[in-house]
Amino acid sequence: MSSFIKRRKLRLIEINNFALGLGAAAKLIYKWHKRTLTRIQSKLSSQMNLSQLNRIIAVFVLIFAVIYGWKALFEARCLPCYTVDVKYVGPVFPQSDDTEDFSIKPFKVSIERSQVDDMINRVSKTRFYELQIIIDGRNVNKSTYGFNRQTVGSIHDYLINIYNWRKTIQELNNFDHYKTNIAVRWFF
Repeated sequence: MSSFIKRRKLRLIEINNFALGLGAAAKLIYKWHKRTLTRIQSKLSSQMNLSQLNRIIAVFVLIFAVIYGWKALFEARCLPCYTVDVKYVGPVFPQSDDTEDFSIKPFKVSIERSQVDDMINRVSKTRFYELQIIIDGRNVNKSTYGFNRQTVGSIHDYLINIYNWRKTIQELNNFDHYKTNIAVRWFF
């Protein structure tokens, strides 16, 4: 082997190691470089020195790898940062000067007629899935997952035509309902 070929192989190995260090994009360009080098070598051997060609391609590899690395570094998505809005953390109880209201307040369940009409309107606009496909008198889809279509249809009719929302609200209001603010102590 001539010294020129040895130097060329060493240079290719150096470029290969450089490309492996810069990431997947550089690897792809190096593979392209290796394939293209043999094609260009025969065409440009008389016009350009091979070492100059290697340097030019190495510069392109470096520029592309730097751009790819810059993009990967600064355009990577950041994970969302969730914060917990807790005033009291640890075994210490809240001080007496706290402004939160911990009183127990009764309330009544109330639903306006417009809310009931909106719910009935939404239920009436519900689209149901198609019936099972029947071929030669047999059901092709015998899935038992979820609700049966006839059951969903009967629930749909019951909610729109039969269910009495006012009566349900009156029955709920027969019981006492209370609302309060509960402070939770967090131990870590």
